[in-house]
Parts: sequence; structure tokens; C-alpha cells
Amino acid sequence: TVRYAGEESRPADAFVTLVDGEPTDAQFADEHDSLSDGDELVLGELRLGSAVAVEWREPDEPVVVAEQEVVPNTRAEIEYDPDAGEVTVRHRGGRTLPASELELQAGREPTGVQPADELDEFGPDDAFTAPVPPLSRVRLVWVGGEREHHLGGTTTARDAVIARYDAAAEEMTVEYVGDRPVDPSRLRLSVTGSNGPRGRESERESRFAAEHDELTAGDAVTVDGVAGDDTVVVSVHTEFENGAASSSVGHFPATPRRGFVVEDGGRAAGGADGTGGESAEGGESASGTTLRYLGEVHRDSDAFRVLVDGEPAEVQPSDVTDRLTGGETLTLGGLSAGTTVAVEWTAGDRTRTVTEHVIPPQATFDVAYDPAADGDGGDVTFTHAGGDAVSAEQIDVVVEPGSDGLRPWDADGGEVTAGDETTVAVDEEPHVGVVVFNDSESLHQERFDRGS
Repeated sequence: TVRYAGEESRPADAFVTLVDGEPTDAQFADEHDSLSDGDELVLGELRLGSAVAVEWREPDEPVVVAEQEVVPNTRAEIEYDPDAGEVTVRHRGGRTLPASELELQAGREPTGVQPADELDEFGPDDAFTAPVPPLSRVRLVWVGGEREHHLGGTTTARDAVIARYDAAAEEMTVEYVGDRPVDPSRLRLSVTGSNGPRGRESERESRFAAEHDELTAGDAVTVDGVAGDDTVVVSVHTEFENGAASSSVGHFPATPRRGFVVEDGGRAAGGADGTGGESAEGGESASGTTLRYLGEVHRDSDAFRVLVDGEPAEVQPSDVTDRLTGGETLTLGGLSAGTTVAVEWTAGDRTRTVTEHVIPPQATFDVAYDPAADGDGGDVTFTHAGGDAVSAEQIDVVVEPGSDGLRPWDADGGEVTAGDETTVAVDEEPHVGVVVFNDSESLHQERFDRGS
């Protein structure tokens, strides 16, 4: 399909569509006197690799105003298996292609195993495997035209690089933890921060290659002068005839970005902004409140301080482990609704709050929509059906479409308790009603357009 995208209308017969240099049977002038933005010309199915062009013939000399090679709409998914050291390439949609017109590349070079070695055609449900190195940019391309056409790609073994930060020395140590050897020349380091990027290595020798002939598990490099606002970025770098490309495999901030996630009796709640989580029905969970470390960087546990309503918690991360590497948990026990849990990081140039979360109430709600008699809109009523009382200042409702964002519950007293109601009038049929705690966390969600 050829689509006109001009800002002003023009005579349709001023344009001629060509395929491989010859006018097509169908032209814009066959269906239009003048062309406006969005007008289309359907050419049907064309041979892959055909060159489609549109000439504007109103000037004395024809001018090519659009040119495009016909390429396949095929999509491929590539997954890496670190244990086997190979990728699996799957057809995920689009046209079936001859395997001989496909090439699997690692670092823009053909891999040892190609699609044609295992398949005649690459179509629905087809897949093949090929060994590739870790920390490589891998892609499947169609090579049946004038230019390579990208069908799918990935960067292998993204989790094979970890980092440890020493706040006192302002040093970030980046370590390779993969099982298979890696050519270090593919890796690059850069540091970004408040003063902009520095230490980019795209045009000089890799720091990894300068210190190691080959990367094996445990090999590392140390970046000094990494201040609190800096982030160390590790990338896989690929150079080719017409340029270079990089794909990041690790962003390691000196200061924790997320810190810990708060899990309230099995309900996950987000990081510093307290977002996330789903409502739970009934009373307090026996499992209580748990903190789980989600940081991208390995850190000393005694650099973190957990506060409950502003006071140090009885159990601290340093009571559980010396170093946090990811996934470690700290159980705080049962905390009442409205309690604020915060985690501070004290190792930098100043103490920073990296996690803050208010324990949501254990309460249930009913939401009902009563259509207006004339069919235009109606009322959505929210009812506290049982469980914890909630401070009226911490609870809002949302109706979409209809409420134009958060709307306060507007309880008569200082808290919302079982049996209390609030109603939102809407001008059209709503799709969903939500009870929101602390401006961010959903306590209950009711969809009206799904028969719930």
C-alpha cells in the first residue's frame, strides 16, 4: 500500500507509482482527482525485494518523492539459554520465508549454524537453535534484498555482569559471573552523572580488554571516582562497515534507585513512591510485612537503616547478612494499617530515603453502578463493606470515565468505617471504579463492562 502524506492537496495525476522502474497497473489517478493526507493506493502482493517508487511529474523533470524496497513483515523471537550456550530462534508472525534468504548474526558476523542448515522454510511454529557466545548482539536478518532487513534480535547473557559499590572509596567494581569465556573487547564502560557522560570507550580500547585477555567467571575491573549521582553503564559494543552499535547489559547506580520492595502479607508494594500491590481481603496476614532487596548493585547491608514510623526497626538488614546481592528478605512482623515503613541509605555523602511505604488497610469494598432512567450516565456508589477503618484523608475513589482523576471519599467523620458510602455521579456509562489508598495503591477495583 502507498499512502499520501502531504500537508496540502495535489492533483492525483501528478504522481506516478513505479515498481522496479515500470509504472504499475493501478495509479492514484484511477481513484482520485486530487490527493489529501491519508489517501491510499493498494498495489497488492509484490515480490520481496521489489523497488517501489513514486514520481512527482508536475515539475519539468520528474522527481522521486518516495522510494522503498519491499521487505518481509516476518517477526522472529530470539531467546538465549546460558546453560547450553545457544539461542533458539522462533517464527512469531508474518510471512513464511525461504531459510536460504535468512542469516543469523552475532556481532554482525554470520554464526556457525545458519537457518538453512536446519530448515527449508522459516514459517509459523518453526524454530532452530545455534550456539553463540555470551554477551553478544545477536540478530536474524533477511538478506534477499538490496539491504539486510532486521527480523528480530537480542543481547545474550545480560545477567552475566554484576557490580559492587564501595561508597567510602567511591569505587564501582564490575565483575563477570558467566560460565563461558567472553572476548573482553566487546564490552565498554561509561559513567553518567550530574555532570554528563564521561569515560565512554566507543572509539578506544575496551577497559576490560586492557586488563584481561579473556573474561572468565570472577574477572573484574574497578572504576574509581564514582560519586553518589553517578551510574556505571556496561554495554556490548559492535563495530561494522557503516558504523557501530551498543546495547547496554547493566546500569549500576552508585546510589540505590529502588532499594527494597515492601510485601504486606503477600501483597507486593512498590519502592520509593509506594506504588503497586493488590488489595487483600480479610484480616492481618500471618506472614506480616517483609522487605526484599531489589537493588541492581551488591552493597554492604549495614549501609541501610529500616525505620518504622520514624524509629529504627528491631531487625535490620545487617542482622540477616553482611552483603545484599538481590532477593534477601527482612521480616518486620505484623504492622497495623497506616504504619510507615522507610529504608534509608546512609553510605553516601548524605542520608537518602530509598524506600517509603504506608501499610494499606485490610478492608473490603462494594462498588455498584446505578444507570440513570434516561440512559445517560448514572451513579456509582462505593461502600466500605468491612475490615479496617481508613483515615478519610488517605482514601479516594476513581471512576473512569467520569470522575476526572482522584476524588476524596468525603466521609462525615475523620475515618471511613464499615457501612460508610460515597457516590459519584457520571454523565456516561463507566468502565471501572477504583478505591485508592494514599494516592497510589488500589484497594479495590470493579469493572462494569465485564459483567463483574
